[in-house]
Order: sequence, then structure tokens, then C-alpha cells
Amino acid sequence: MYDALYNQITKSKVIVVKVGSSSLEDEQTMDINHDFLGRFTSSISGLLAADPEKRVIIVTSGAVGAGMCQLRLQKRPTKINELQALSAIGQGRLMHLYSKLFEAHGYEVGQVLLSQNIIDDQSAFENARRTLRTLIEDYNTIPIINENDAVAVEEIKCGDNDSLSAIVAVLIDADLLIVLSDVDGVYTSDPNVDPDATLMPVVEKISDDIGRAGRARGGLGTGGMVTKFEAARKAGANGIPTVLASSKRPGILEDILSGSFVGTVFKPASRLNTRKQWIACGKSKGELVIDDGAVKALLTGKNSLLPSGIVAVKGTFGRGDFVTVLDKNKKIIAQGKTMHSSAELMQIKGKNSSSFDVGVFGRAETIDRYDLVLLD
Repeated sequence: MYDALYNQITKSKVIVVKVGSSSLEDEQTMDINHDFLGRFTSSISGLLAADPEKRVIIVTSGAVGAGMCQLRLQKRPTKINELQALSAIGQGRLMHLYSKLFEAHGYEVGQVLLSQNIIDDQSAFENARRTLRTLIEDYNTIPIINENDAVAVEEIKCGDNDSLSAIVAVLIDADLLIVLSDVDGVYTSDPNVDPDATLMPVVEKISDDIGRAGRARGGLGTGGMVTKFEAARKAGANGIPTVLASSKRPGILEDILSGSFVGTVFKPASRLNTRKQWIACGKSKGELVIDDGAVKALLTGKNSLLPSGIVAVKGTFGRGDFVTVLDKNKKIIAQGKTMHSSAELMQIKGKNSSSFDVGVFGRAETIDRYDLVLLD
């Protein structure tokens, strides 16, 4: 039934692998799990050696935890400036370990620190894409990517490394996104409380009931199953399948890329053009709730979003900002670049263009179809 999907995975050449704090941290020492990192880098090196055409980009967590260990802290701070300082201390240590381990297998690494303001600027987005392409194609290196936590403020944060991994997958036009975590995949119900819960091999469409996937254990990480679903949604909207699997399983990367039945695969949609890839990666500044007619117009009619279909406006944003579009049940439908500010939309939402002065508000459309990416 899913032969074509599994075949697409096994033929992947450009692969983004995200590894989180739950995988990298050693629960006993509160240090980086050296045994895991050694196996992880050895596994990737083996895959690259077996297929010289393969390219792997790693999105890694662990900088704060590494900084905590360096300073012998037993409790994670809560103040932003302290967390950022720990990230600055730990990032160098983390990169040193990656570099040392990959060099033992004959591979060089390159550090790339990203923040959302780079993603939201189209020219910077394209420049980051060229840089990553140069790293993997011209210099045959392994990019190690993290968010630039040491200086990022809330307005320019990607949010978490699940989201960042999806952005990187779109940025590099990857064939596959693999998210390694402390869960085996998506279950029919919460496996922590339901002994009859079964693993779902494929998710064809992400539903609103994401709680059934189980819970992350916590620890030093900031993500959870919600962020993994959103990462899969973002990557999938750009035609990239996502595999969610357990980092604790030996040979997990080899199994995934050989087509073995492991983890959960999120089925993707069709590929987007370059501009829409950029729009899908932008950080939303607000939300537009639309009526059923507008939902149908977007999903089946492939139309622009007009003010007449908007029933609620949430957040504060200006013209040209990215916004999320939801239906009345709060289900995410799309993301787009708005041509009306939140203040303007409060005046014209629910109205036809014939009932307001289009010249004053700039455009009849709130989001032009060209600037809209469907995420449903």
C-alpha cells in the first residue's frame, strides 16, 4: 500500500537528521551521552561511505546541557540570559565532540547557527541555502546546525529544534527528514496509559488529536510531540516525508534508509516552488480564523483569501508579515504573507471589497494565492 512512499525514502540522497536533548543527554551524569554520540556519528559515517552520493545535515540540541555540565550545574536555570550564556559555553564543547568523532571517520563538519530573522528575509533565506549547498556539495562536509540561542530573542527564535529541522529540510530541499526522539513513533493512543496502543506505520494526514502520540519524557529538551507534528506538517507541505523514530534503537538510521518497518512516516504533499518554500518557513506573527466558505475556496478553489471570509484576527502584525490561517475549529489550514495589517483587518474582516475603499487598504485580497501555502 505504501510501497511508493517507502521507495522514496530508500532513494533519499539529501537527508536532514534531527537529534534532541533526550537522546544526547546522559541521565546519570547530566553530561552529553558520549556512547550515543559515538554510535550516532559512526552510523552516519557508515551511510556516507556506503553511498558517496548521500549527504547528511544534522540539526542538534544539547548546547545548554553541555554548558550545564561544563559549569557543574545540577539544575537547569530559568532566566533567558542564563540559558543563553550556557548555550554559548556548551555550543563549542558540543561542536568539538562532533568534529572529533567525525574526523575519526574521515569527515569534516561545519557549524551553522540560524535564527528566524534569517529565515524570514527572502534574500537571507536564499543565501543560507547557497551556503548549505556549498558545504554539502562542494566541500563534502557535514553541516551541524543549531539555533543561535546565545543571542536570539523571542522575536527571532525559530522556537525549537523540531521546527528548525523542518526549516532546514525545506531550506536545503531535502529528500527526507528524520526526527530521532525518545518515542518509537505515533501511536493509536497514549502508550503510557493504554496497553492496547499500537504504533502507526504511516500518518497520511495530521489530525487535531495529537495527544494520542504519547508524551516526551522531559529532561533538558524544550520540544514534545506537538512540535514534532508541526515539523512534519511543515516538511510535508513542501513534499518532504518525515520519519519519527526512537534514537535508542540500534541501527535506526540504517533501518529507515533500507526501508525496514520502523517508526512512523508522515506522508508528504507535492513539492513547492522556491518562493512558497520560503513562505512555509516564515515565523507566524498572528492568526486569521476563516469561515467554511473561505476554507473551501482555499482548499478546493485554490483562490486568494479575501477579508470577507475572515471571522477573527489574533495577534499584532503588519503588512507583509507571515500569518497562520485556521478554520473555525482551530485547525491549521495554511500560512501566508498578509497584505493587510491586524489593525486594518479589524476594520474590514467579514466585508466584501465593495463595502470598503480598496485604495485605502492597499489590496482587495488579504493573502494572494501566490503568497499562500496550504498546510492542511
